[in-house]
Amino acid sequence: MSKSKPSNVGSARRETVYWDSMDSSLGRICAAWGPRGICRVERNMETSEFIEMLETEFRGSEIERNPDRLAPLWAELERFFAGEPVDFDFPVDLSALTPFQQAVLEATRAIPPGQVMTYGQIAAAVGRPRASRAVGQALRRNPVPFVIPCHRVVGSDGSMRGYGGPSGVQLKEQLLALEEQN
Repeated sequence: MSKSKPSNVGSARRETVYWDSMDSSLGRICAAWGPRGICRVERNMETSEFIEMLETEFRGSEIERNPDRLAPLWAELERFFAGEPVDFDFPVDLSALTPFQQAVLEATRAIPPGQVMTYGQIAAAVGRPRASRAVGQALRRNPVPFVIPCHRVVGSDGSMRGYGGPSGVQLKEQLLALEEQN
């Protein structure tokens, strides 16, 4: 007869996802930081909608407002929006994405400020040279815009393409212009 091990039921520690929001020259920005790093940045989303999204995405986690936890991100964003150089050197949680999507976002994160790469160049960089459309789809899933600069990815002819929302291309141009000031 073997002895059963004690159950760990009820002893699991709930993870906490911290969030906050700030007003910027580009509108309201909400962001969240989980146990593995920044996990969500949203622009022009109502705070209540953002919290609801976090509760769904991070079901079972504590969702807690914590301005201090997000203060380093806000400071970097303020410098970025002022046209100052920033590196957004924060840990990022991409665990909800597929390995391909993660590879695309990591390759995108490596593009230096003020420079661009094409969707095809990113596809080649992740070992899938014929997957430029899939790269575009992966960039659409970017949970942390600005931190991972998907605005630095352009069409094969250098044109601005697909960037979230009705004024997306204009925003992409605006963000690249901010970076060129440095």
